[in-house]
Amino acid sequence: RIKKTIVATPVVRQTHVEYTLENTFSVKSDGEVRATDMVEYELDALFEYYCVPKLDTDAFLIAKILGWDEYNFLDGEANLFFEDKYVGKSILDTRTTSDTLAFSLGRDGNDVVTREKKKDHTSRHVIGSNQKAMMAYEISVRNKKAEPLTIVIEDQIPVANDKDIIVDKIEDSEAEYDKDTGLLKWKKEIKPGKTDLINLKYAVRYPKYSRMILE
Repeated sequence: RIKKTIVATPVVRQTHVEYTLENTFSVKSDGEVRATDMVEYELDALFEYYCVPKLDTDAFLIAKILGWDEYNFLDGEANLFFEDKYVGKSILDTRTTSDTLAFSLGRDGNDVVTREKKKDHTSRHVIGSNQKAMMAYEISVRNKKAEPLTIVIEDQIPVANDKDIIVDKIEDSEAEYDKDTGLLKWKKEIKPGKTDLINLKYAVRYPKYSRMILE
């Protein structure tokens, strides 16, 4: 793969964008694939880690690109480089209405996340015609880096779709909580070498002869 740099000027039309080459150049007819940089932009980005320990305890580094809608980006496959190293491919979707474009730059082994059920706070009881189940979890986030860590942790509690089932959120360590989806979100700033703990506890009351998936 041979790479050559040329200069191109974007021209915005009513329904499409054209690129006008400022200098001509030759392409050999030898069947080889050639790539060239046509336009280069420098955009601001926010970097933070993201983890959903209920599904995967690995943390992923996410780059959030700001101000992207000022440019005429095209939908398609994108090659991702981080710290001058190729980290993989992603899809550039410019049809989104979000103010930021988010790309995953891969897993990071320096962020240690665990999610454990607290057995001494987990129980089930029969109360009259109902059962009451108490579920409790502890999420631990350790920063092994030599610099501060910003990480977003997400979890979820059950959402009742039956009037005979009641879900009570008891403890969530000051999470952002969406009642409609049961989604819980924490944004943590963790100092180097430190560990932060998140406690999650909820209760579910339901008819005692019902079969329930509570986790």
